Amino acid sequence: MNRFGLKAILFLAAAAALWCAGCASPGGGGTTNDVVIMDGVMHKAGPNETIYLIAKTYEVSPELLARVNGIDMNSPVSEGTRLFIPGATEYRAVDTNPAQTVYQPAAPDGLWHQVGQGETLIGIAKAYEEYDVTVQELQRVNNLPDARQLRAGQVLWIPRAKEVKDVEVAQSTIIAEAPVKEAKDDPRIVQKVVPKPTPTPTEKKPEETANKEPTPKGPEKTFPREVTEIGDARFQWPLKDNFRVLRPYSTAADTMNAGIDLSAPEGTTIYAAADGKVQLVGGVDDDLGGSFGNFIILYHGKRNNEDLRTIYAHNQENLVTVGQLVKRGDAIAKVGKTGAPPANSEGVLHFEIRESTKALDPQKALPSLK
Repeated sequence: MNRFGLKAILFLAAAAALWCAGCASPGGGGTTNDVVIMDGVMHKAGPNETIYLIAKTYEVSPELLARVNGIDMNSPVSEGTRLFIPGATEYRAVDTNPAQTVYQPAAPDGLWHQVGQGETLIGIAKAYEEYDVTVQELQRVNNLPDARQLRAGQVLWIPRAKEVKDVEVAQSTIIAEAPVKEAKDDPRIVQKVVPKPTPTPTEKKPEETANKEPTPKGPEKTFPREVTEIGDARFQWPLKDNFRVLRPYSTAADTMNAGIDLSAPEGTTIYAAADGKVQLVGGVDDDLGGSFGNFIILYHGKRNNEDLRTIYAHNQENLVTVGQLVKRGDAIAKVGKTGAPPANSEGVLHFEIRESTKALDPQKALPSLK
């Protein structure tokens, strides 16, 4: 069957009435004002199908399946009953004679949590840690194969929780000459507007400017390594020599790293990896810099219809301002240890390449270091 691509609006206190007259009466808490939005597909039950078999087929927890459809997990499912499968992308046939034992959990107990902007699965698990909630359990019961794909407005089922908790979101400070539109209403960012000082004009004597060699502008543009094309941009490493990979890119839950951490002596020059525009400059001389400390975000245009950006964090000093155009190889910052970098005797540069929210592995995207 073709992909349904449904987005359902569920009223938790009357979920059964939304789908069909053949569903069982709703159960559980909630009010008619408890409205959540989920992506998923509709499944029409066949003969001998149960909540547990359907849940196993779609790799979603029986608790979540029963809750969103307003039915009892242990009640039989009548043939022809239509159930909404949250998180699913396509219809699947249910095997009513599975070879292995089907997961049989305890009665559902918990509540819904709506994901706020900037919240992560790790942060949500920490907020509910008193209920022994883990990242792995949240992934399983909410059918989330990739913990990084969380989005604002998404609704998660928190097992055993008794009350909704506030999730701590790391904040960073942007210092700019004018408010940055992209950062408006983002709880992760604190804006500090610092007008550019008006320079005092000074007159130079004619003899001071006569017969003088022009001052070279900008840093050396040539790196000792080749460049890589990513979209319409040409990329190279943000550091020259005398650095090493301290922590690689990783998608594992226990070692997750959306970029790469490079070790280099503090004060080492950081260069723009590609031509671009300075989009954000944050955390400068401010204790609200969050885990990134002093950081810079450069915008490099489009790739695959997605915005391409690079991030440079833990900087000792930022050398550019918001809106500034930079060329590949321009000096933009100095290596430091601000924020919360990995433990290291030297300075650390946290470097990311992103297509919108998708993080790319820099070691695969950039030229080989060998």
